[in-house]
Amino acid sequence: VIDPEVIGPKEVSNLHAMGYRGLKIIGTARDYDCPDYMPAYGRAQDLQMPILFHMGVIGGGLDYSRTHPRRSADAAQAYHRMMAMSGMLRDVSASRMNPLHLDTIASRFPRLRIIGAHLGNQGNYEFAASVARWRHHVWFDMSGGETIERHAVERNLIGVEIGIEKLVWGSDCGMDEIKEHIDRFDAIYDRLELDEDQRHRLWWANAAEIYGLEEPTFAEE
Repeated sequence: VIDPEVIGPKEVSNLHAMGYRGLKIIGTARDYDCPDYMPAYGRAQDLQMPILFHMGVIGGGLDYSRTHPRRSADAAQAYHRMMAMSGMLRDVSASRMNPLHLDTIASRFPRLRIIGAHLGNQGNYEFAASVARWRHHVWFDMSGGETIERHAVERNLIGVEIGIEKLVWGSDCGMDEIKEHIDRFDAIYDRLELDEDQRHRLWWANAAEIYGLEEPTFAEE
């Protein structure tokens, strides 16, 4: 994770020299497409380092769509822990982490490989679909848990609103939960009746091309 407030082109080059091959950005002090952040993005493009951008509200703590301190002792404990830490929270705003910011960045740096997390996140799906539709080097990952997975199916985000080639699988969980996530996506792909090529692209090929592990393929004219 880098903070473009303090990480510029030189630092990006240093990270690449250390062996890092991708960057993540989350919780910035200004909009992702702030002009002051552009030099870092430009250096990442030059070094062929993909950037993963968190999208939308930062989760964690309590998921009030599933539980509430009134109903669960575990939720009550989590609430009290969060309140005890409330004085330590930094300045974060979901409005600074919008898929439309990726359009600005992709237009400025058309060779920079960009991944937006969580299908853009709740409230941003249409923005994400619009950017993925028109910007060649912008993809969205499908991480974020069961709510986002349900929305992906209900709103036809996988292969309809967002093309198969513009999506990648993501876990966003601990290693002990990976199998559960894989099983859920296998069930989703079955429900959507995806063929083997489409599944291969979502599980591997799209991400492999983003990170330079495989060469992109193009149809013959």
